[in-house]
Formats: sequence, structure tokens, C-alpha cells
Amino acid sequence: MALVSLTLSVVCAHDGFAQTPQVPSEVREQRAFFDFLVGEWTIEKSQTPTGTTAGGNDRYKFRKALDSGGIFADWYFNRGSKEKPDYTNAIYISGFDNSAKTWTFYYVSEKSAQLYEGRNENGQWLFYRKFTVNGEELLQRQSWMAKDGSTLLRKIENSKDAGKTWVLGALITLKRKS
Repeated sequence: MALVSLTLSVVCAHDGFAQTPQVPSEVREQRAFFDFLVGEWTIEKSQTPTGTTAGGNDRYKFRKALDSGGIFADWYFNRGSKEKPDYTNAIYISGFDNSAKTWTFYYVSEKSAQLYEGRNENGQWLFYRKFTVNGEELLQRQSWMAKDGSTLLRKIENSKDAGKTWVLGALITLKRKS
């Protein structure tokens, strides 16, 4: 009888360790929020305060990581202008924290490394970071939106008054590469 009791205790303990905790549906939904990014994209056009330019040789390649809790990407894009191109390679790593229920992203290139904190505002994730440009503090926010299955919008806005007002930095339209 003692052997049966010991065996049942070991089996029950083992089953307890083997169980995967149930992830709440809210967390599962948020972890999959950016799945629309997955794929390879090229810039169709970029709208800035100085005008609209057609896309060039830019490319963004996103892939899922960690059961949709993360996104990895390789970027190759022009930081300059069409007349004076300044192409750079970069990596983008985005992740969802189940306990804090927030997304963040980290951008790394040959020229900089930047951490952006995510905030879910009215069902849309916006990513914020403070910069100092020419001695002036600037708050930047960025977002990614799927326009349709083959069109992606990346919006970058800047604020010089801590987020009271925003000025468009760029609205970039990307097309999915087939």
C-alpha cells in the first residue's frame, strides 16, 4: 500500500511539473498583435515635411520569434535623401512582456542603439523615446499599421513640448514583397 501511495505521489508531482500554464486570451491576442509585420517589405513612398519621395532600395524583413511574443527584423534603408543616399543596415527586436502586458522594441544600427517603450492607446501600439537633438529635448513616437494584406504604414511623429502637440516626421508606405 505504501508503494502505491508513493507511486501516485510521484506521478501526480510529475504531472504538475509537466503542465504548461494557461496563457490568458488577452495576453495571447497581444502577443500576436504584430504578426502582420511578418514578411519582406519595400518602401513604396515616404512622406515627410519636405515632400514625398518614391521608395528606393530599402527593405525590411520581419520574422516571428518565441511563439509570437517577439519579432526580429533586418532592415536596410536610406537615412539620407535620394540625392545624397546614406544607406544603413539595422536590426529590430520587439518583444511582449506577459506580466507587464507591454511591447517594447530595440533598434540597433552602425550609428545608434535605441530602446522604445510601447503604450497601447485606443487599441493601437505606439512606441516612445526621448532624444536630445542640437541641445533640444524631443519626444518621438512611432507606430506600425496594416492598411491591408499587402500595404503597411510606419508613422514617425515628433514633439518638442513633451507630447502636447505632434509634428509628422515621416509617413512611410511599404509594400509586401511577393
